Amino acid sequence: MNTTNSDKMLIASKRKKAYSFILCLMSLLVLLSNCRRDTGIQTIILNKTTHNSYDRNNKQDLAENETFIYHSRPTKVSIIAADLEITGLRFRISLIDVNQDGYFDTPDMDMLVLSPYEQDSVAIDFDRINIGKLKKRNYIKVNRTWFCLLEIDSLGQQLRLVPLEKTPRDEIVAEYCTRWKPVAVTNTKGEATYLKRSGLSRKELILVSRMPPLDDSFLQLLEDNKEKWAASYDLTVLYMGGYDKAKTNALANTISFKFPAFFTVFSSCKVINCHANPPFAFLLDKNGSILKENMKREEIIRFLITQPG
Repeated sequence: MNTTNSDKMLIASKRKKAYSFILCLMSLLVLLSNCRRDTGIQTIILNKTTHNSYDRNNKQDLAENETFIYHSRPTKVSIIAADLEITGLRFRISLIDVNQDGYFDTPDMDMLVLSPYEQDSVAIDFDRINIGKLKKRNYIKVNRTWFCLLEIDSLGQQLRLVPLEKTPRDEIVAEYCTRWKPVAVTNTKGEATYLKRSGLSRKELILVSRMPPLDDSFLQLLEDNKEKWAASYDLTVLYMGGYDKAKTNALANTISFKFPAFFTVFSSCKVINCHANPPFAFLLDKNGSILKENMKREEIIRFLITQPG
């Protein structure tokens, strides 16, 4: 039987599709072999939204699931999210439709954000490791657990996620720690150190402030009401801008250094929001878990003064 060129092309095409299917199947089997045996594939319904907490006074009207992100220019995006409780972890996962084409799964365009559980407003900061562009194969890491996003619904309605027992070979899209990680800083003596949680059995507020004395009036307000919150909270101040020996010595006995104080260094931006508008704060529970991040002035006052405890 004679075989025409078109027949040969058809046979080659079928073989190529068969090989592709076999490779995909093998990849899936390898992936499933790495899954945690105590937790199977989870289908997550994305029925919430997350807003960028950076206040840039943008007056444009936004739909309920829209926010602005700021990179090279302000960009209006659609964003949808879900709160997860899985393998003992609690966190939020958000998908960003960057070009607003109605699809949330475009590699190298759409983005993924990991953030605190049930927090509707978070800092979307491109310098931080909790945000990244989607890839053809997407892995995330929360604390010490890796997850694979097996499938993302193109319309952003749901995703399928599975915890892994082994570290994936591919680069992760985003990483998030539900607990406060030590941050490289400089102390008031100009010495390199790390800002860790206090270790005391109280909640802790880490206040990120502008260089002194710019936020002294706010610090004075907290000091004047200290009896309302000191029994329940510890307060540490982290100044953005780097250590300045002359200024620190000149203000050593002022309200600027009434509370334990540190200064940021370049790598601090991997943990805190270096592009946010201070003052803002991280709220930690007594075990060091992050309850809230990027709290604004009014929310800090509500926690420390209006509704302490």
